Parts: sequence; structure tokens; C-alpha cells
Amino acid sequence: MENYKSDNIIKCAVLAYLVHQNTHLKECQDASKLFNSLDKDHDGKLKKNDLIYAYKEYFNLSDQQAINKAEYIFKNMDTDNNGMLENEEFIRACINPLIFTSPNYIKAAFDYFDKDKDGNISIPEIEEKFFQGIKHQTPTSKMKLQKMFDQIDVDKNGYITFQEFSYMIKGAIS
Repeated sequence: MENYKSDNIIKCAVLAYLVHQNTHLKECQDASKLFNSLDKDHDGKLKKNDLIYAYKEYFNLSDQQAINKAEYIFKNMDTDNNGMLENEEFIRACINPLIFTSPNYIKAAFDYFDKDKDGNISIPEIEEKFFQGIKHQTPTSKMKLQKMFDQIDVDKNGYITFQEFSYMIKGAIS
């Protein structure tokens, strides 16, 4: 959990999809149980105080050490920046993502983004998944998404192929 970085929004989206589709996996179930044990008010969201309490209680950290750890974790795990960790954000950060590097998992995630099933992922397909339900995208969010897309599109043809997608997932996860 402390090693998790949410610096690649496409990787985060792929992991979110895979976690959501594979809640039956033991690692996902164990992470969900841990989340529930830390969620003291049982509202389905972890707050910094929940983690601070856990670090102090279970790891005997000082107040300041626990606060520092909780702030670090929130900085890296709270991908929607709402000041809380939802179950899926927590699970995504707690599991070993290497379980999702098999070709079957990568293909399932690729197919999720390849809406027209042409064997390539275009920027409009990525935008549709990322901005689903959002009426107005900011120019900054579109630029960030385009920048990530361009990093994955190694051959610069305007599409992400399965090979490029697979390379990105394996590289981002390992």
C-alpha cells in the first residue's frame, strides 16, 4: 500500500477496471476485509483519521509518524482527490498488481477501452471512458490525458495497439 503510486491515470483506470471485474480473487477479498476493518464508521470511505488511528494502534507509531504516513498514502491513493479513500481505490493500492499481468487480464482490460473493437484504442475511446458522465472536461484534464496517451502510443500513429497497451500495463505494474 505504501509503495502504490497513482501517477499514471490510464494505469489507475485499467487497475480499477480489473479490480472491479475480479472481486472474487482472494487478494481483492482480503484487501476489502482490511478496508472494512479500518472503516470505523462503516460509511464505505476511509478518512485520514481512520489510517492515523490504525498506524498508531497496530504499528505503535507516534502521532506525527502516523499523520505523515496517512498523508503520504492519501497523496498517492486518493485518485479522485475527494479527501477519502473508497474501497476500490484502497484495493487497487493494496493488491499485488502483478496478478493482472497475464494475457487474459490484459486483453480484458484492452477490450474494455477498445469500444469499436477494431484492435486499437483511440483518444476518443479513452476520453469516453474517462469523462463518462462529465458534461464539461477542462482543457487541463484533456491535455493530461493526451500526454499519457502519447506516452503509450510508442509508434505515434494515433492509436494504442494491444502490444503497446500490454507493454504499458506490464511496465507500469512491475
